[in-house]
Amino acid sequence: MNRTTTCIRVITIAALVAVTPLDMNAQIRRSSAPDGAAPGAGAPRGSPRSERHPYAGVWNGTFFLHEAIPVVMVFGVADSARTTYSGFTVHPDGGRAPHLETTVTKGEMRWKQQNSGGGFWVYTGHLVTRDSIAGSVILTDWPQLPAGEKPPTGTFSLTRRAPGA
Repeated sequence: MNRTTTCIRVITIAALVAVTPLDMNAQIRRSSAPDGAAPGAGAPRGSPRSERHPYAGVWNGTFFLHEAIPVVMVFGVADSARTTYSGFTVHPDGGRAPHLETTVTKGEMRWKQQNSGGGFWVYTGHLVTRDSIAGSVILTDWPQLPAGEKPPTGTFSLTRRAPGA
């Protein structure tokens, strides 16, 4: 097994276009490309697929709340036993929003990402094919949520970035 399947090295910068959702002013942790630089410049390179760790890799996709938002997410193997994943979302300026409490149970990956306005986005996804992930996201513990209102929800879909691409 080569090192790229057990440890994913990420260079920096990928595309995440930040948009504030229209309802309830829910926020997504975000940043913009410096000086108008094009998103995706110097984006992380894809790595070979690992049969043992099917979620490991660099993934391009779309986060959908009220409109499509391009996103790049990176998942790696988190511990020496190679049984736990870690990950992050990459912003255009190279900033990273870490994925917290990442677990895989019965083929379903789940993680949290801190929201800039409080609370957490909770992602739940599964492999649709060996090279695609689909799932849902919900904002939990959001302090601005009015009593009796439902929290913002959305979907996401990701496609594995090809090795070297």
